Amino acid sequence: MRARLLFVSALVIAACSAEEAGDSSTADVGATADAGGGTDSGVELPGTDAAGDAASDAPATIPGSCGYPMPTGFDIGQVVPDLVWENAYRADGTATKFDLEEFFCDDAWDRYSSIHFIVTTGWCPNCPNYITYVDSLADQIEAAGGLVVFLTTETETSQPATSEYSQEHISRHAPNGSGLRVGDGDASPAMQVATSPTIQFVPTSFVVRRSDMTVITDQRASEYNLPFVEIAEHPELDWSQPGAPTVRPDVPTACGEDDEEVYEPNNRVDDARTITFGQFDGGICDTSPDFFRVEEEGRWSLYLGFDNEVGDLDVYIWDTDKQRPLQDADGNDIGSYSTTDDEYFEYAGPALVYVVGYDLATAPYTLLLNPLD
Repeated sequence: MRARLLFVSALVIAACSAEEAGDSSTADVGATADAGGGTDSGVELPGTDAAGDAASDAPATIPGSCGYPMPTGFDIGQVVPDLVWENAYRADGTATKFDLEEFFCDDAWDRYSSIHFIVTTGWCPNCPNYITYVDSLADQIEAAGGLVVFLTTETETSQPATSEYSQEHISRHAPNGSGLRVGDGDASPAMQVATSPTIQFVPTSFVVRRSDMTVITDQRASEYNLPFVEIAEHPELDWSQPGAPTVRPDVPTACGEDDEEVYEPNNRVDDARTITFGQFDGGICDTSPDFFRVEEEGRWSLYLGFDNEVGDLDVYIWDTDKQRPLQDADGNDIGSYSTTDDEYFEYAGPALVYVVGYDLATAPYTLLLNPLD
């Protein structure tokens, strides 16, 4: 079984100014663009009269802070808590502090106008693909003014993830070496993201606009991967219902022209197609998985045939309640996910089957569903 990892977030209230910003070297996270869009050492409240008195509709801020807006949550339109990671990691493995209040207040971060939080876990089978997808776009996101932060919430055994764990996990799937890496278990207080009702599945993501630290979109709002580059370019726009991204990574496919199965589109749970006993050919030809429904009441076996040298594919039973692979009594994912050619497992009763390429792997495949006595 492959090791797969996660990443972290923390909440602390801290006073901030350009003079006492702490380790502002985190502002050098691999971006060279000057995107602007940030605030300086404070925020200008709307509705202030000539005498400088704030009107009654002025936004509330955290007392004693540099003007950080009063946090309300992680949903779209809400202000995120002023999280702090004392031991965030840069892509090169060096540790640093990452403080959202400093990000909001300190002009050392002025080249950024948004933060793109990429939320993953160690047990999620499609998280490696999502990490690699974002990593492949990270240079363009950064150039447009977006800071990429990979946030791992749980380990492969569903334990709170540390930032060190997140660093190791993300590094395996981010060959371009992008972003900061943090773990939810190291947050202060811990597990603020994992326990948020807005985190309904993984992988997921949410984007925070720097000018007011408001969540402007999250992965729940779109059936596609979020248009990360376009959001970074225009964080002031309404992204509550984003469409398909126009800027996509150049991921070469190992599929032929006719390798996608006749059951497409079936890249989402809601689009899963029912299959019956027998065999058919298909393909994982982009970054999307394939979902199938098995409605047989008895015992059955599933064989997934492919060439591992072309692309490594895995297959799981999907748990729609928990939005993760279904687990047995010992906590093992039910399915087949070796590093060799072909996958095979047995099961009984109706199920949702999930075929996915490992680390953005693509390959044509043969799927064979057989009854068992």
